[in-house]
Amino acid sequence: MIRHYEVTLTAAAQNVATALGLTAATDIPFRQLFFQTFTADAYLGGSTVSTSSFGMKLLATGSPITTVGGFDCGPLKLSDFYAVGNTAVVHILGIPF
Repeated sequence: MIRHYEVTLTAAAQNVATALGLTAATDIPFRQLFFQTFTADAYLGGSTVSTSSFGMKLLATGSPITTVGGFDCGPLKLSDFYAVGNTAVVHILGIPF
């Protein structure tokens, strides 16, 4: 069953799972994650990426959906990602194992 999350980012880098209020029990592994950003650009990266060099730029409305992972890889958890984007609203769809 696909899971949907929505997070509004601030100008400071934040852990995606923490921003969504997820705990270890609710931060389940996914085989694929889809991100789409609205209202402002956002940046997405791993926990070792600094706020000035995030690995992925998520463009605001009208951009393609950004996909992370493939059906043969994983696990991916939302706590693996950090995001920043002042007032950016990010929709996240996840396909669990």
